[in-house]
Amino acid sequence: MSPRLILARHGDTFAPGEKVVFVGARSDPPLTARGREQARAGAAELSRRGLAPDRVLCGPLRRTREAAEIFAETLGAPAPEPDARLTEIDHGAWEGKSAEEIRALWGEAAFLAYDRDGAWPQAVGFSPPRAMLLARVDALLDEAAAGRGAPLYVTSNGVLRLFGARAGARPEAAKMRTGALSLLSLDADGARIEFWNVSPERG
Repeated sequence: MSPRLILARHGDTFAPGEKVVFVGARSDPPLTARGREQARAGAAELSRRGLAPDRVLCGPLRRTREAAEIFAETLGAPAPEPDARLTEIDHGAWEGKSAEEIRALWGEAAFLAYDRDGAWPQAVGFSPPRAMLLARVDALLDEAAAGRGAPLYVTSNGVLRLFGARAGARPEAAKMRTGALSLLSLDADGARIEFWNVSPERG
């Protein structure tokens, strides 16, 4: 069987009724109670599918570390290894702003170009450069492909969209909901999606 890579997005960081804003590399909120439950549900889903990670890597931000710790503890996997290559995008001037505020300040077209089409906005200050992030994703894919097991990478939506892009997903389809799981098969031809954006809580 080809090597596989499990991807997970951390759970919720906003409680019901809280203002939802873009959180990236400069924002470090913890998971909410529901966010922690999403991680437990994700671990249960992996167990149900017979997917036991032999290694857990996560971004260094609190929300991804907390989710990774829950996955590892629940599944009996080794302790998570923080990896800076899985740090979420810095959203520049969009950081801390809601979708409505971004639309009002930068326009609907600019917002949709990123949210729907995956095109980075100009003069907003997203960082690091997209090419650098793609190089990190490629290196992480190569490392997973070199192993024999199925590592689990826990990170955020901006980075996960790039994994989806490398596996051939359309930009909008490459997005992952909070708490969602994806699975890639890896071989000499690259990454292939086995499933994408599965939310365990939704059955």
